[in-house]
Amino acid sequence: MKKILCAFLVLSLAISLFSCQVKTRSRTVSGEYFHTQSVISTYADTTDKKIESYVSIADQVLSHYHKLFHIYEDFEGVNNIKTINDHAGKSPVKVEVEMIDFLEYCKELYTITGGKTNVMLGSVLKIWHECREEADDNFGYLPPESLPDNEALRAAS
Repeated sequence: MKKILCAFLVLSLAISLFSCQVKTRSRTVSGEYFHTQSVISTYADTTDKKIESYVSIADQVLSHYHKLFHIYEDFEGVNNIKTINDHAGKSPVKVEVEMIDFLEYCKELYTITGGKTNVMLGSVLKIWHECREEADDNFGYLPPESLPDNEALRAAS
């Protein structure tokens, strides 16, 4: 009796799993934001028009934060991380509340992680960014002698 009951339960479970069809639709938002490919996947039976509206909203949000937190590029009408760095020690910069909230959160993370998460390492990131740019210019190859030495990295940090 136990074998029959067990077989019945397994069969019932298999039928229920295979009878449920999940519809999946994916739309690529962009590969330009944060140098990361962004994809939205929906798991519902909905119209293409509705999905495209979600994609449009996601695109707007990603674009906003990409511009706001970019450290290498200026965007017209946006005071971003690059703007703050460019004006450091010279003049105050008016920023959006999201920026202040983010920087306060980064300070918390610095404390929580004992300094292992440090948003203030932009000068170190700049050195590595230049190395990456050089590698991109050389089809992904960077000669070992082009790598920054530890002393330069320590000085930048």
